[in-house]
Amino acid sequence: LFMDNFDVADTNNFDDASLEGRRSGRLATTTLLQTHRKTNSIAGNQLSMVGHASPTNDYTSGRVGFHRHNLAGFDWAWGMTGDSILDAGGLRVEFDWTATTNLTADWISFSIGHTPYSEPEPDRRVIHGETDYGILFKEYGGVQQWTNGSSTTFVTNAFPSTTNQQHVVIDIAFNSFTNDAPAFAVANVGGTVVGGQMFNWDNNDGELYLELGSYITGTLFDNYSVSLRPASVGSTILDWSKVSGDIMKMEVVTGNLASNYPVASVDLAGGGWSRVAHSDDPGNPFDITNFTYSATDDGLSRVIYVNATNAVGFFGISNE
Repeated sequence: LFMDNFDVADTNNFDDASLEGRRSGRLATTTLLQTHRKTNSIAGNQLSMVGHASPTNDYTSGRVGFHRHNLAGFDWAWGMTGDSILDAGGLRVEFDWTATTNLTADWISFSIGHTPYSEPEPDRRVIHGETDYGILFKEYGGVQQWTNGSSTTFVTNAFPSTTNQQHVVIDIAFNSFTNDAPAFAVANVGGTVVGGQMFNWDNNDGELYLELGSYITGTLFDNYSVSLRPASVGSTILDWSKVSGDIMKMEVVTGNLASNYPVASVDLAGGGWSRVAHSDDPGNPFDITNFTYSATDDGLSRVIYVNATNAVGFFGISNE
């Protein structure tokens, strides 16, 4: 849908930078990135963020958000764009990130499902009460997730800390923009899943805004893109428990129901994965087939029951 490669001359004012050759995708001429709260810059064909000012009491993160050319906020739920997103089952956001150090708890952030841009802007969008989902990637390798101002998960060593460029991908699965509709986010850094969170759209009135931020000056971003969510990603097992005998109960989030299957393995080191029989109820027939067979549905998550011998120690979701 949209990508900005930031390949223009260096400037100390991001909003005044040339747009020539930077943007691509279906929305290349419809939306553009604009600075929020701090005056960011372009350095070496990358977006350079300005963060909080230490040791002064400035706790404001630098950010960029999507706008129309009249500078009104760009609503991703709008018109044919919104229809395409719902048809695909959500969005994928990705970018390349270069940290200033691999030692501190300072962070970059991604936020989605917040109120339209208006003054006064919050100091830190990611932890604001009107932000439905936010995630912090800390320079030392930690990840913290937030929903509507409350921290939900905190992992201290989610990914290797480095000052080399890393690729970040965030998949957000949903099938409605309406208030209270469920959504699910899966984030990965360098190909490793580092976070997953169920949440609900709250007080958005059918609109959708997203924002990228940094709490430290000098953080670099490149190739920032928003695309339709691929059908084969964003699948995960949320919870599981033993029912009886060889039957396990699982709550799963899947991508495309027709393309994904529950799988099992006896030995991760030497054994392969094979499809496993499942059902929507432990009293119903079990079948080796895709997830359309399991009808018990809770928003974007669904409860399934799998039938496997006690020798099976590992379960997963596969589109192969």
